Amino acid sequence: MTRVFQLSLSFICTTYLFILIMLCTGCFTAALIPDGSQEDSFGGRGGGDGVIHLPFANTGAHQCVQGAGGSYSHTLTSTRYDIDFDTSNSVDEEIYAPVSGVARVHMESATTNFGYHVNIEQGDGNYVVLAHFSEIFVQDGEEITAGQLLGYDGCTGNCTGDHVHVGRHQGDATQPAEYGTSVGLWYYTADVTAGTGFTTYASDELICGIRSEGDAQDGHFYSSALSVPLWHPNGTLVKTPSTAKVYLIDNGEARWIETQDVFWSLGYDFNELVTISDEELQCLGEGEVIDEDGFVDAVKDPSGNIWLIFGTASDSERFRVRVRETAWEEVLVSWGLSYSLQDPPTSASSSSSYLTSWPEASGYARFREGTLVTEASTSDVYFISEGVAVPVLDWETYLILGFFHRTLLVVDDGAVATIQDNVGSCRAGVWCLDQEAVTSCGGGLDLGSGGEYGGTVDDEDVEEDDEDVEEDDEDVEEDDEDVEEDDEDVEEDDEDVEEEDPEYDDEETSEPEDTAFEYDDSNPCDGEDACLEDMDGDGTSETLMMVDDAWLTSSIDGEPAYVYANIAGCFDGSLDAVDLYEPDPSIGYYLIDFSDFIHTCTAEITLISSIGTNGHDPDAVMGNWYWWQNASFCSYGSTLCELKDNGTSWEEWMLRVDWNPSSGLSADGNGYTSNDQL
Repeated sequence: MTRVFQLSLSFICTTYLFILIMLCTGCFTAALIPDGSQEDSFGGRGGGDGVIHLPFANTGAHQCVQGAGGSYSHTLTSTRYDIDFDTSNSVDEEIYAPVSGVARVHMESATTNFGYHVNIEQGDGNYVVLAHFSEIFVQDGEEITAGQLLGYDGCTGNCTGDHVHVGRHQGDATQPAEYGTSVGLWYYTADVTAGTGFTTYASDELICGIRSEGDAQDGHFYSSALSVPLWHPNGTLVKTPSTAKVYLIDNGEARWIETQDVFWSLGYDFNELVTISDEELQCLGEGEVIDEDGFVDAVKDPSGNIWLIFGTASDSERFRVRVRETAWEEVLVSWGLSYSLQDPPTSASSSSSYLTSWPEASGYARFREGTLVTEASTSDVYFISEGVAVPVLDWETYLILGFFHRTLLVVDDGAVATIQDNVGSCRAGVWCLDQEAVTSCGGGLDLGSGGEYGGTVDDEDVEEDDEDVEEDDEDVEEDDEDVEEDDEDVEEDDEDVEEEDPEYDDEETSEPEDTAFEYDDSNPCDGEDACLEDMDGDGTSETLMMVDDAWLTSSIDGEPAYVYANIAGCFDGSLDAVDLYEPDPSIGYYLIDFSDFIHTCTAEITLISSIGTNGHDPDAVMGNWYWWQNASFCSYGSTLCELKDNGTSWEEWMLRVDWNPSSGLSADGNGYTSNDQL
């Protein structure tokens, strides 16, 4: 039976396996910008209480027309610390999520209060509200990430002109925002009017107002640093909210599929569409229109082989390609075909036009471009593009691509590498789909010569095939001779059997001696809290070992932990499923294996427990983190340790290592033991 995942929030939040599959570090983790240097006017700190982007792309600037406590409408319990940013009254402006969370969509009233609005639930009793939309593109209960397109600005609800209302509320996000309590919030922005760079501002520090409406001064213009999606890989089906046109991204361009009939004839599904911004469409540019009907089907030949048939009889680029037995149902599903063992493809005779008039393509059928696929017991999710199975780096990248509602094909372990010629690896830094690619206008990801199959077999290939046939004929003659010789051997063997009974030699049938290297775990790390070890006996150290009980509380000893590195390279500083390591209970250490990294890199590393101080997953702002406690180990002066002065009122120790694929791991710490601030 073909397995597919149709993603839903309830499934994500209740199925741990799926969270691993989707590389998700927590259902309600808010991607707030860490900053904790100043105490704000409402008693919190920027990092702990939340710093968010402005809800606009990182181009242009918007005027703050009403700030915290504004006399027009920000004196109520539900608006006291909220902010209004002016938008165009004549053009639909695209509004993006300034923070990650779960979208609670409210369209109860277009004429009162907050109008059409989205409450982005943070999972801690707070939500970020964005209000007065004219259109909302996300669905209620959808998990979203910072930078994701939410909707168009507008003037629904209580307003006198198009603008965006932003704030943080305490309360139930599933209820309209007027039932919440407005609380303080910090914004990461640049004051364009004052000419300052990007920094954090508390709600009541923004300069807002409209002098002509009686305010003391006009509000300042502020710009956003929010990165938004500007690119999708080849094979993605996309549309913009402003038109009904559907596009296929092909060769880096958006190709309009002219009619619904053409779309269906190509085997596509409207459920797989991704909504993109007009800005991204401009980045992509529009390619050649797809205006001719297609054809997709599969047949079974007299030998039982399944063939994928693509293109109409009049299409000069039509082809047929053989489908492997491995994951054949899922491969056909990716092409829009629903066949199974119980309902197999139609049998075709050897004279069928499908087998005679559709030129045979070389190789085997692969997953269709644009397919999302994962293996049953692995954590990688792949997007098929240009013949390459490209892994999606993390959950945030998956969401910002707009894939939350996409179908995810599930195949048996090993099937992806069998079906596709090329498979990427984020850990090895090869063909990895990350947010840098997604947020680069016209940039994206270079997949090299992944290639596509299709069209006719080349004449040279045909000649080579003819030669192969001749060689095969010779092989058949040789095989016939071999058969005759085998018959003689059989007769001789029969005589041998009559002459003597078989003997069983205990020495010859015993298993060969195991000469494989075995790591001596009788005294791991010589009792130290951390060390570099050669675990496979190749003469180079590839594993950083860190003891599993160096936590502030013993209740989380031995639990999975994230590798956290503040120098990107080997690790990227995020808490993603690819950075999650299980301890080895037999030796009591986490084994951080660097052997998958194909380039030299440096990392300053510690561990963050997968169980936070509140019993939940670690959040995005370090608010509930349990850190690996390495002070007692590092204070002895280990060359693994690096004492860092963070320029604040505290210092920290990390483990600093260099990795070279040829020479292995080496300690690169300063071994400095003095700590003046702790």
